[in-house]
Amino acid sequence: MKVNEIVCIKCKGYKKLCGLSSCPLLERYRIHLNAIKNVKGMKVEGSTPPSLIVGEHNYPKVNVLLQVPPNVKGNKARIFDSPGTWWGILSLEEIIRLRSSLIALTIKADVNNPWKLYDKEISLSAISSKPVDLEARLRRRPKPILSFDSILTPIGPKALPEKLSITSNPKIESIVEKVIWDDMKAYEAVWKLFQYDVDFYTIVRCLSLGLLGRIRSRRLVPTRWAITAVDTIISGRILKILKSSKQVNEHYVGVIEYLGNRFGIILYPSSHELLWIEIWHPSSLWVRKSQKPIMVVNKERANGKPKYIDGGYMAAKTGILQYLLKIKRQAGIIVFREVFPSYYAPVGNWHIRMSSKKALEFKLRKVESLNEAFAEINKYLMVSMNELLNTIPYLNIKAQKKLTKYMKPDEESGLN
Repeated sequence: MKVNEIVCIKCKGYKKLCGLSSCPLLERYRIHLNAIKNVKGMKVEGSTPPSLIVGEHNYPKVNVLLQVPPNVKGNKARIFDSPGTWWGILSLEEIIRLRSSLIALTIKADVNNPWKLYDKEISLSAISSKPVDLEARLRRRPKPILSFDSILTPIGPKALPEKLSITSNPKIESIVEKVIWDDMKAYEAVWKLFQYDVDFYTIVRCLSLGLLGRIRSRRLVPTRWAITAVDTIISGRILKILKSSKQVNEHYVGVIEYLGNRFGIILYPSSHELLWIEIWHPSSLWVRKSQKPIMVVNKERANGKPKYIDGGYMAAKTGILQYLLKIKRQAGIIVFREVFPSYYAPVGNWHIRMSSKKALEFKLRKVESLNEAFAEINKYLMVSMNELLNTIPYLNIKAQKKLTKYMKPDEESGLN
């Protein structure tokens, strides 16, 4: 999390000089202290939800964080790492509280030897379809940490285990078990698991733990890299399928808001192209010092290659393309992401992926033209559409372009 140290020193956590209702650093520190209080002596017992992160620092010698809520066992542990059940229900504070309550048991690993984690059943516990019991004897007491990450979910206090034991049997989905023993390329394995509706983050953990790919060349993959890799593989495959699909015949708008992020998505008649516009408001995360909104633009053409790779962009792209795959249509896509000061700490990009998809599944409505779509989006944005059109030339070109050539009066809507 980017912090203005001078403001923090003046504030000392109680003057609210950053504009937030409470200090996220102090709040997280308190949560970590409470989690540490639940550790009795030098022993930790609980169930991993499952929850595991492969770090990237000091690569190829990395830390693997196996996370467990102390003294929480069985299905009660599942909620601690369950983005699919968090969305639209839990607040930012509740998600941070859950994630920061986990003890991150830190294991040293060599990325060239993923089988060491497999032999100890650590890998299997992380891809289990149900929580797995474990116990650990610690070398020293856990210590609180205060870092946040824009791609990964928050991490709790870290602790080095002297001994770690998996005390219940992991339950592996049959398709997952089959794929991890198939000698196929990693991107083929990812796509196969996706086709069988395996949970996105189970696929990520499989890739991250070196359980996918040619057996002789498997490696641990830092979780941050694995998330973007899985998004890239899935979205790339979907685009290949959609190339032979019809275009949507109408213009559609979907708007949704969650965790201080508002998403406005436009679908319009076209082969695939995507324009991404991020608007970060003053006092929101990463732009504490700015006096006016900061805009970031990314775009891609039919080849599916964006101007630059960004985790949030790729997450949104995957969510939207999943919806288009479901209706078997291709479309031009414009995404507006507006970030408010209430998004004071990142909790990972899962909410971007899910919000983008849900905006189309549940909030989609038809409009008559692209300009009408802009007018509809303008009702929700805190930055005027006129300002966006003047600032972003490509967007202005789209607004001026006549789209009648796409319309075929005798065809029914692509969303029917």
